[in-house]
Amino acid sequence: MNSVNTLKIPVQITNLQRQLGGQTILQDITTQVRPGDVVGLLGKNGSGKTTLLETLLGFGAPAFGQCQLWGEKSTELAPATKQRIGYVPQRDELPGEMTPKQLFDLYRQLRPEWNDDLLKQLMPEWELSEGKRIRRMSEGQKQKLAIVLAVAHNPDLLVLDEPVASLDPIARRQFFQQLMDYACREHTAIIFSSHIVSDMERIVSRVWCLQNGTLTCDQPLDTLYETVVRVDYSGALTDKAVIGIDQILFSQNSPHGGQLVIKDWNDAKREQLLSLGASQVKASGLSLEDIFLYWHGGTYAN
Repeated sequence: MNSVNTLKIPVQITNLQRQLGGQTILQDITTQVRPGDVVGLLGKNGSGKTTLLETLLGFGAPAFGQCQLWGEKSTELAPATKQRIGYVPQRDELPGEMTPKQLFDLYRQLRPEWNDDLLKQLMPEWELSEGKRIRRMSEGQKQKLAIVLAVAHNPDLLVLDEPVASLDPIARRQFFQQLMDYACREHTAIIFSSHIVSDMERIVSRVWCLQNGTLTCDQPLDTLYETVVRVDYSGALTDKAVIGIDQILFSQNSPHGGQLVIKDWNDAKREQLLSLGASQVKASGLSLEDIFLYWHGGTYAN
């Protein structure tokens, strides 16, 4: 029997492994999402982001491990549990021959928590027409409609897969402002992926990073800011000395000084650098975008 604590956790992923076509797409993922968390999912194309989101929602069975939503296996969710979820898929899955009004009438019957007041607020803000057939909408309009459908029933878990890919900069900013307002509801958990890291940085409280199907980062954003830093120093360090420092993401060394990007930065690593001959050691913060680039082995961040 599930414990009370488990029943209160929107998302619990344990030792998850997912295979598609005989290939392992997700490997040994364990994490959770609590009420009020806003999780940003980062990763290169093909890293498994969409597969992870689809698996945690029950759209595919794990090869090993499990995903639970409020204590229920994601592949065996009760109808009432499904009604607590809002989802925007990466691919357009809206019925082209229907109008938004027809979709709203349908959703209103299926979603007990459907919020017509919120709908009346969102439609003019997003400049959407209820009477226009979906197949005649632009890609950006379709994406806006998918977002409206995902949030208009006040879900307790909101999962968004590249929700702003087709939106212009003004609409993106509007979306994230509304998402921030929505995130202020303490019980709501939000997970979303986006390639536009600067947008994500404005709202997330936690960051997941997928690399080749493995969750290599699962930390609060504030912790990342504090522990993944650029370190400038004076003095000469040998390449051998630099290699001996744990969690180096990037190094640039010269006879007169250099620059490092280090994970898990702390006072002990500062003392280690000083003991190796560095002086004037100065740690500086990085943007989330730069952290992501260095985390993936890039040497092109600013």
